[in-house]
Amino acid sequence: MTLHYLDLTRFNRKRSDELRTPLEKWLHMMKFLRAYAKMKADLNKIFPEDEEIAMAITEHQKINADEELRRRMEDREREAFDIAVIRGAAFRQGKLEGKAEGKEEGKFEIAGNLYRLDRPLEEICAATGLALDELKKYLATLTRP
Repeated sequence: MTLHYLDLTRFNRKRSDELRTPLEKWLHMMKFLRAYAKMKADLNKIFPEDEEIAMAITEHQKINADEELRRRMEDREREAFDIAVIRGAAFRQGKLEGKAEGKEEGKFEIAGNLYRLDRPLEEICAATGLALDELKKYLATLTRP
């Protein structure tokens, strides 16, 4: 199995008439799909000869037209962000080489970040390992922005 990463931040073809290969067309569509959706552009006119891209655009429009599907998609994005925050904090905590006070500070920092992202208290407890009463005491000292 081979896994390839495509860095869309480095893809610099901004105009659809600059696209030469099918890969460039897909990259352009993935990078600018939200912008096109905000402009309410008809992407089927931009990519008229590409049936696969037209199908992907149609599915994207269906998802954005359905409030429930859009909410689910946004929830998944938030969940992925929360997991990234937790993993990043856990990585930083690993560098403390076992200092108990550093680990506790990290748990509370993560808890504060998740609280500011409006995550449920039970989920914060599960992510940080803090007891609910301990978490509530800490959150009482914080103010939401």
